[in-house]
Amino acid sequence: SLKIMERMLNQNTYDEIAHDYKFWDDKSDSYKEGEGTLLPLWKFWSERARRKHVTALAWNPMYLDLFAVGYGSYDFMKQSSGLICCFSLKNPSHPEYSFSTETGVMCLDFHPNHPSLLAVGCYDGSVMVFDIRSRLNKPIFHSTVK
Repeated sequence: SLKIMERMLNQNTYDEIAHDYKFWDDKSDSYKEGEGTLLPLWKFWSERARRKHVTALAWNPMYLDLFAVGYGSYDFMKQSSGLICCFSLKNPSHPEYSFSTETGVMCLDFHPNHPSLLAVGCYDGSVMVFDIRSRLNKPIFHSTVK
């Protein structure tokens, strides 16, 4: 209910940007042979992901507006906690869901038949499965290398 209202307001806000993108014409493009410029539509970010690298991205196979982003570090000598954010194109202002991990996320993917299940591989070798419908910040399955 509140989430739907927020999505409706955001769609009205971002509607102008989408129309500008469709008809945007940069005069400097005529001077660049074979090159052009892009106007960014959305910027997906979370304050909790500050200073973390995007290490994985996966689109949901059933809900085509939903995608998950895994955050970690490519500096393998300096590992810290990881983060998973699920964003929707319907509401680019903040993540729909987010989950914390003890180590950085290296890969992730949605289950092809159960789109609410998200499998996550972490830097320490552990594998977790999250149910994005759950409001808990805990995986429903956690396997370690030990």
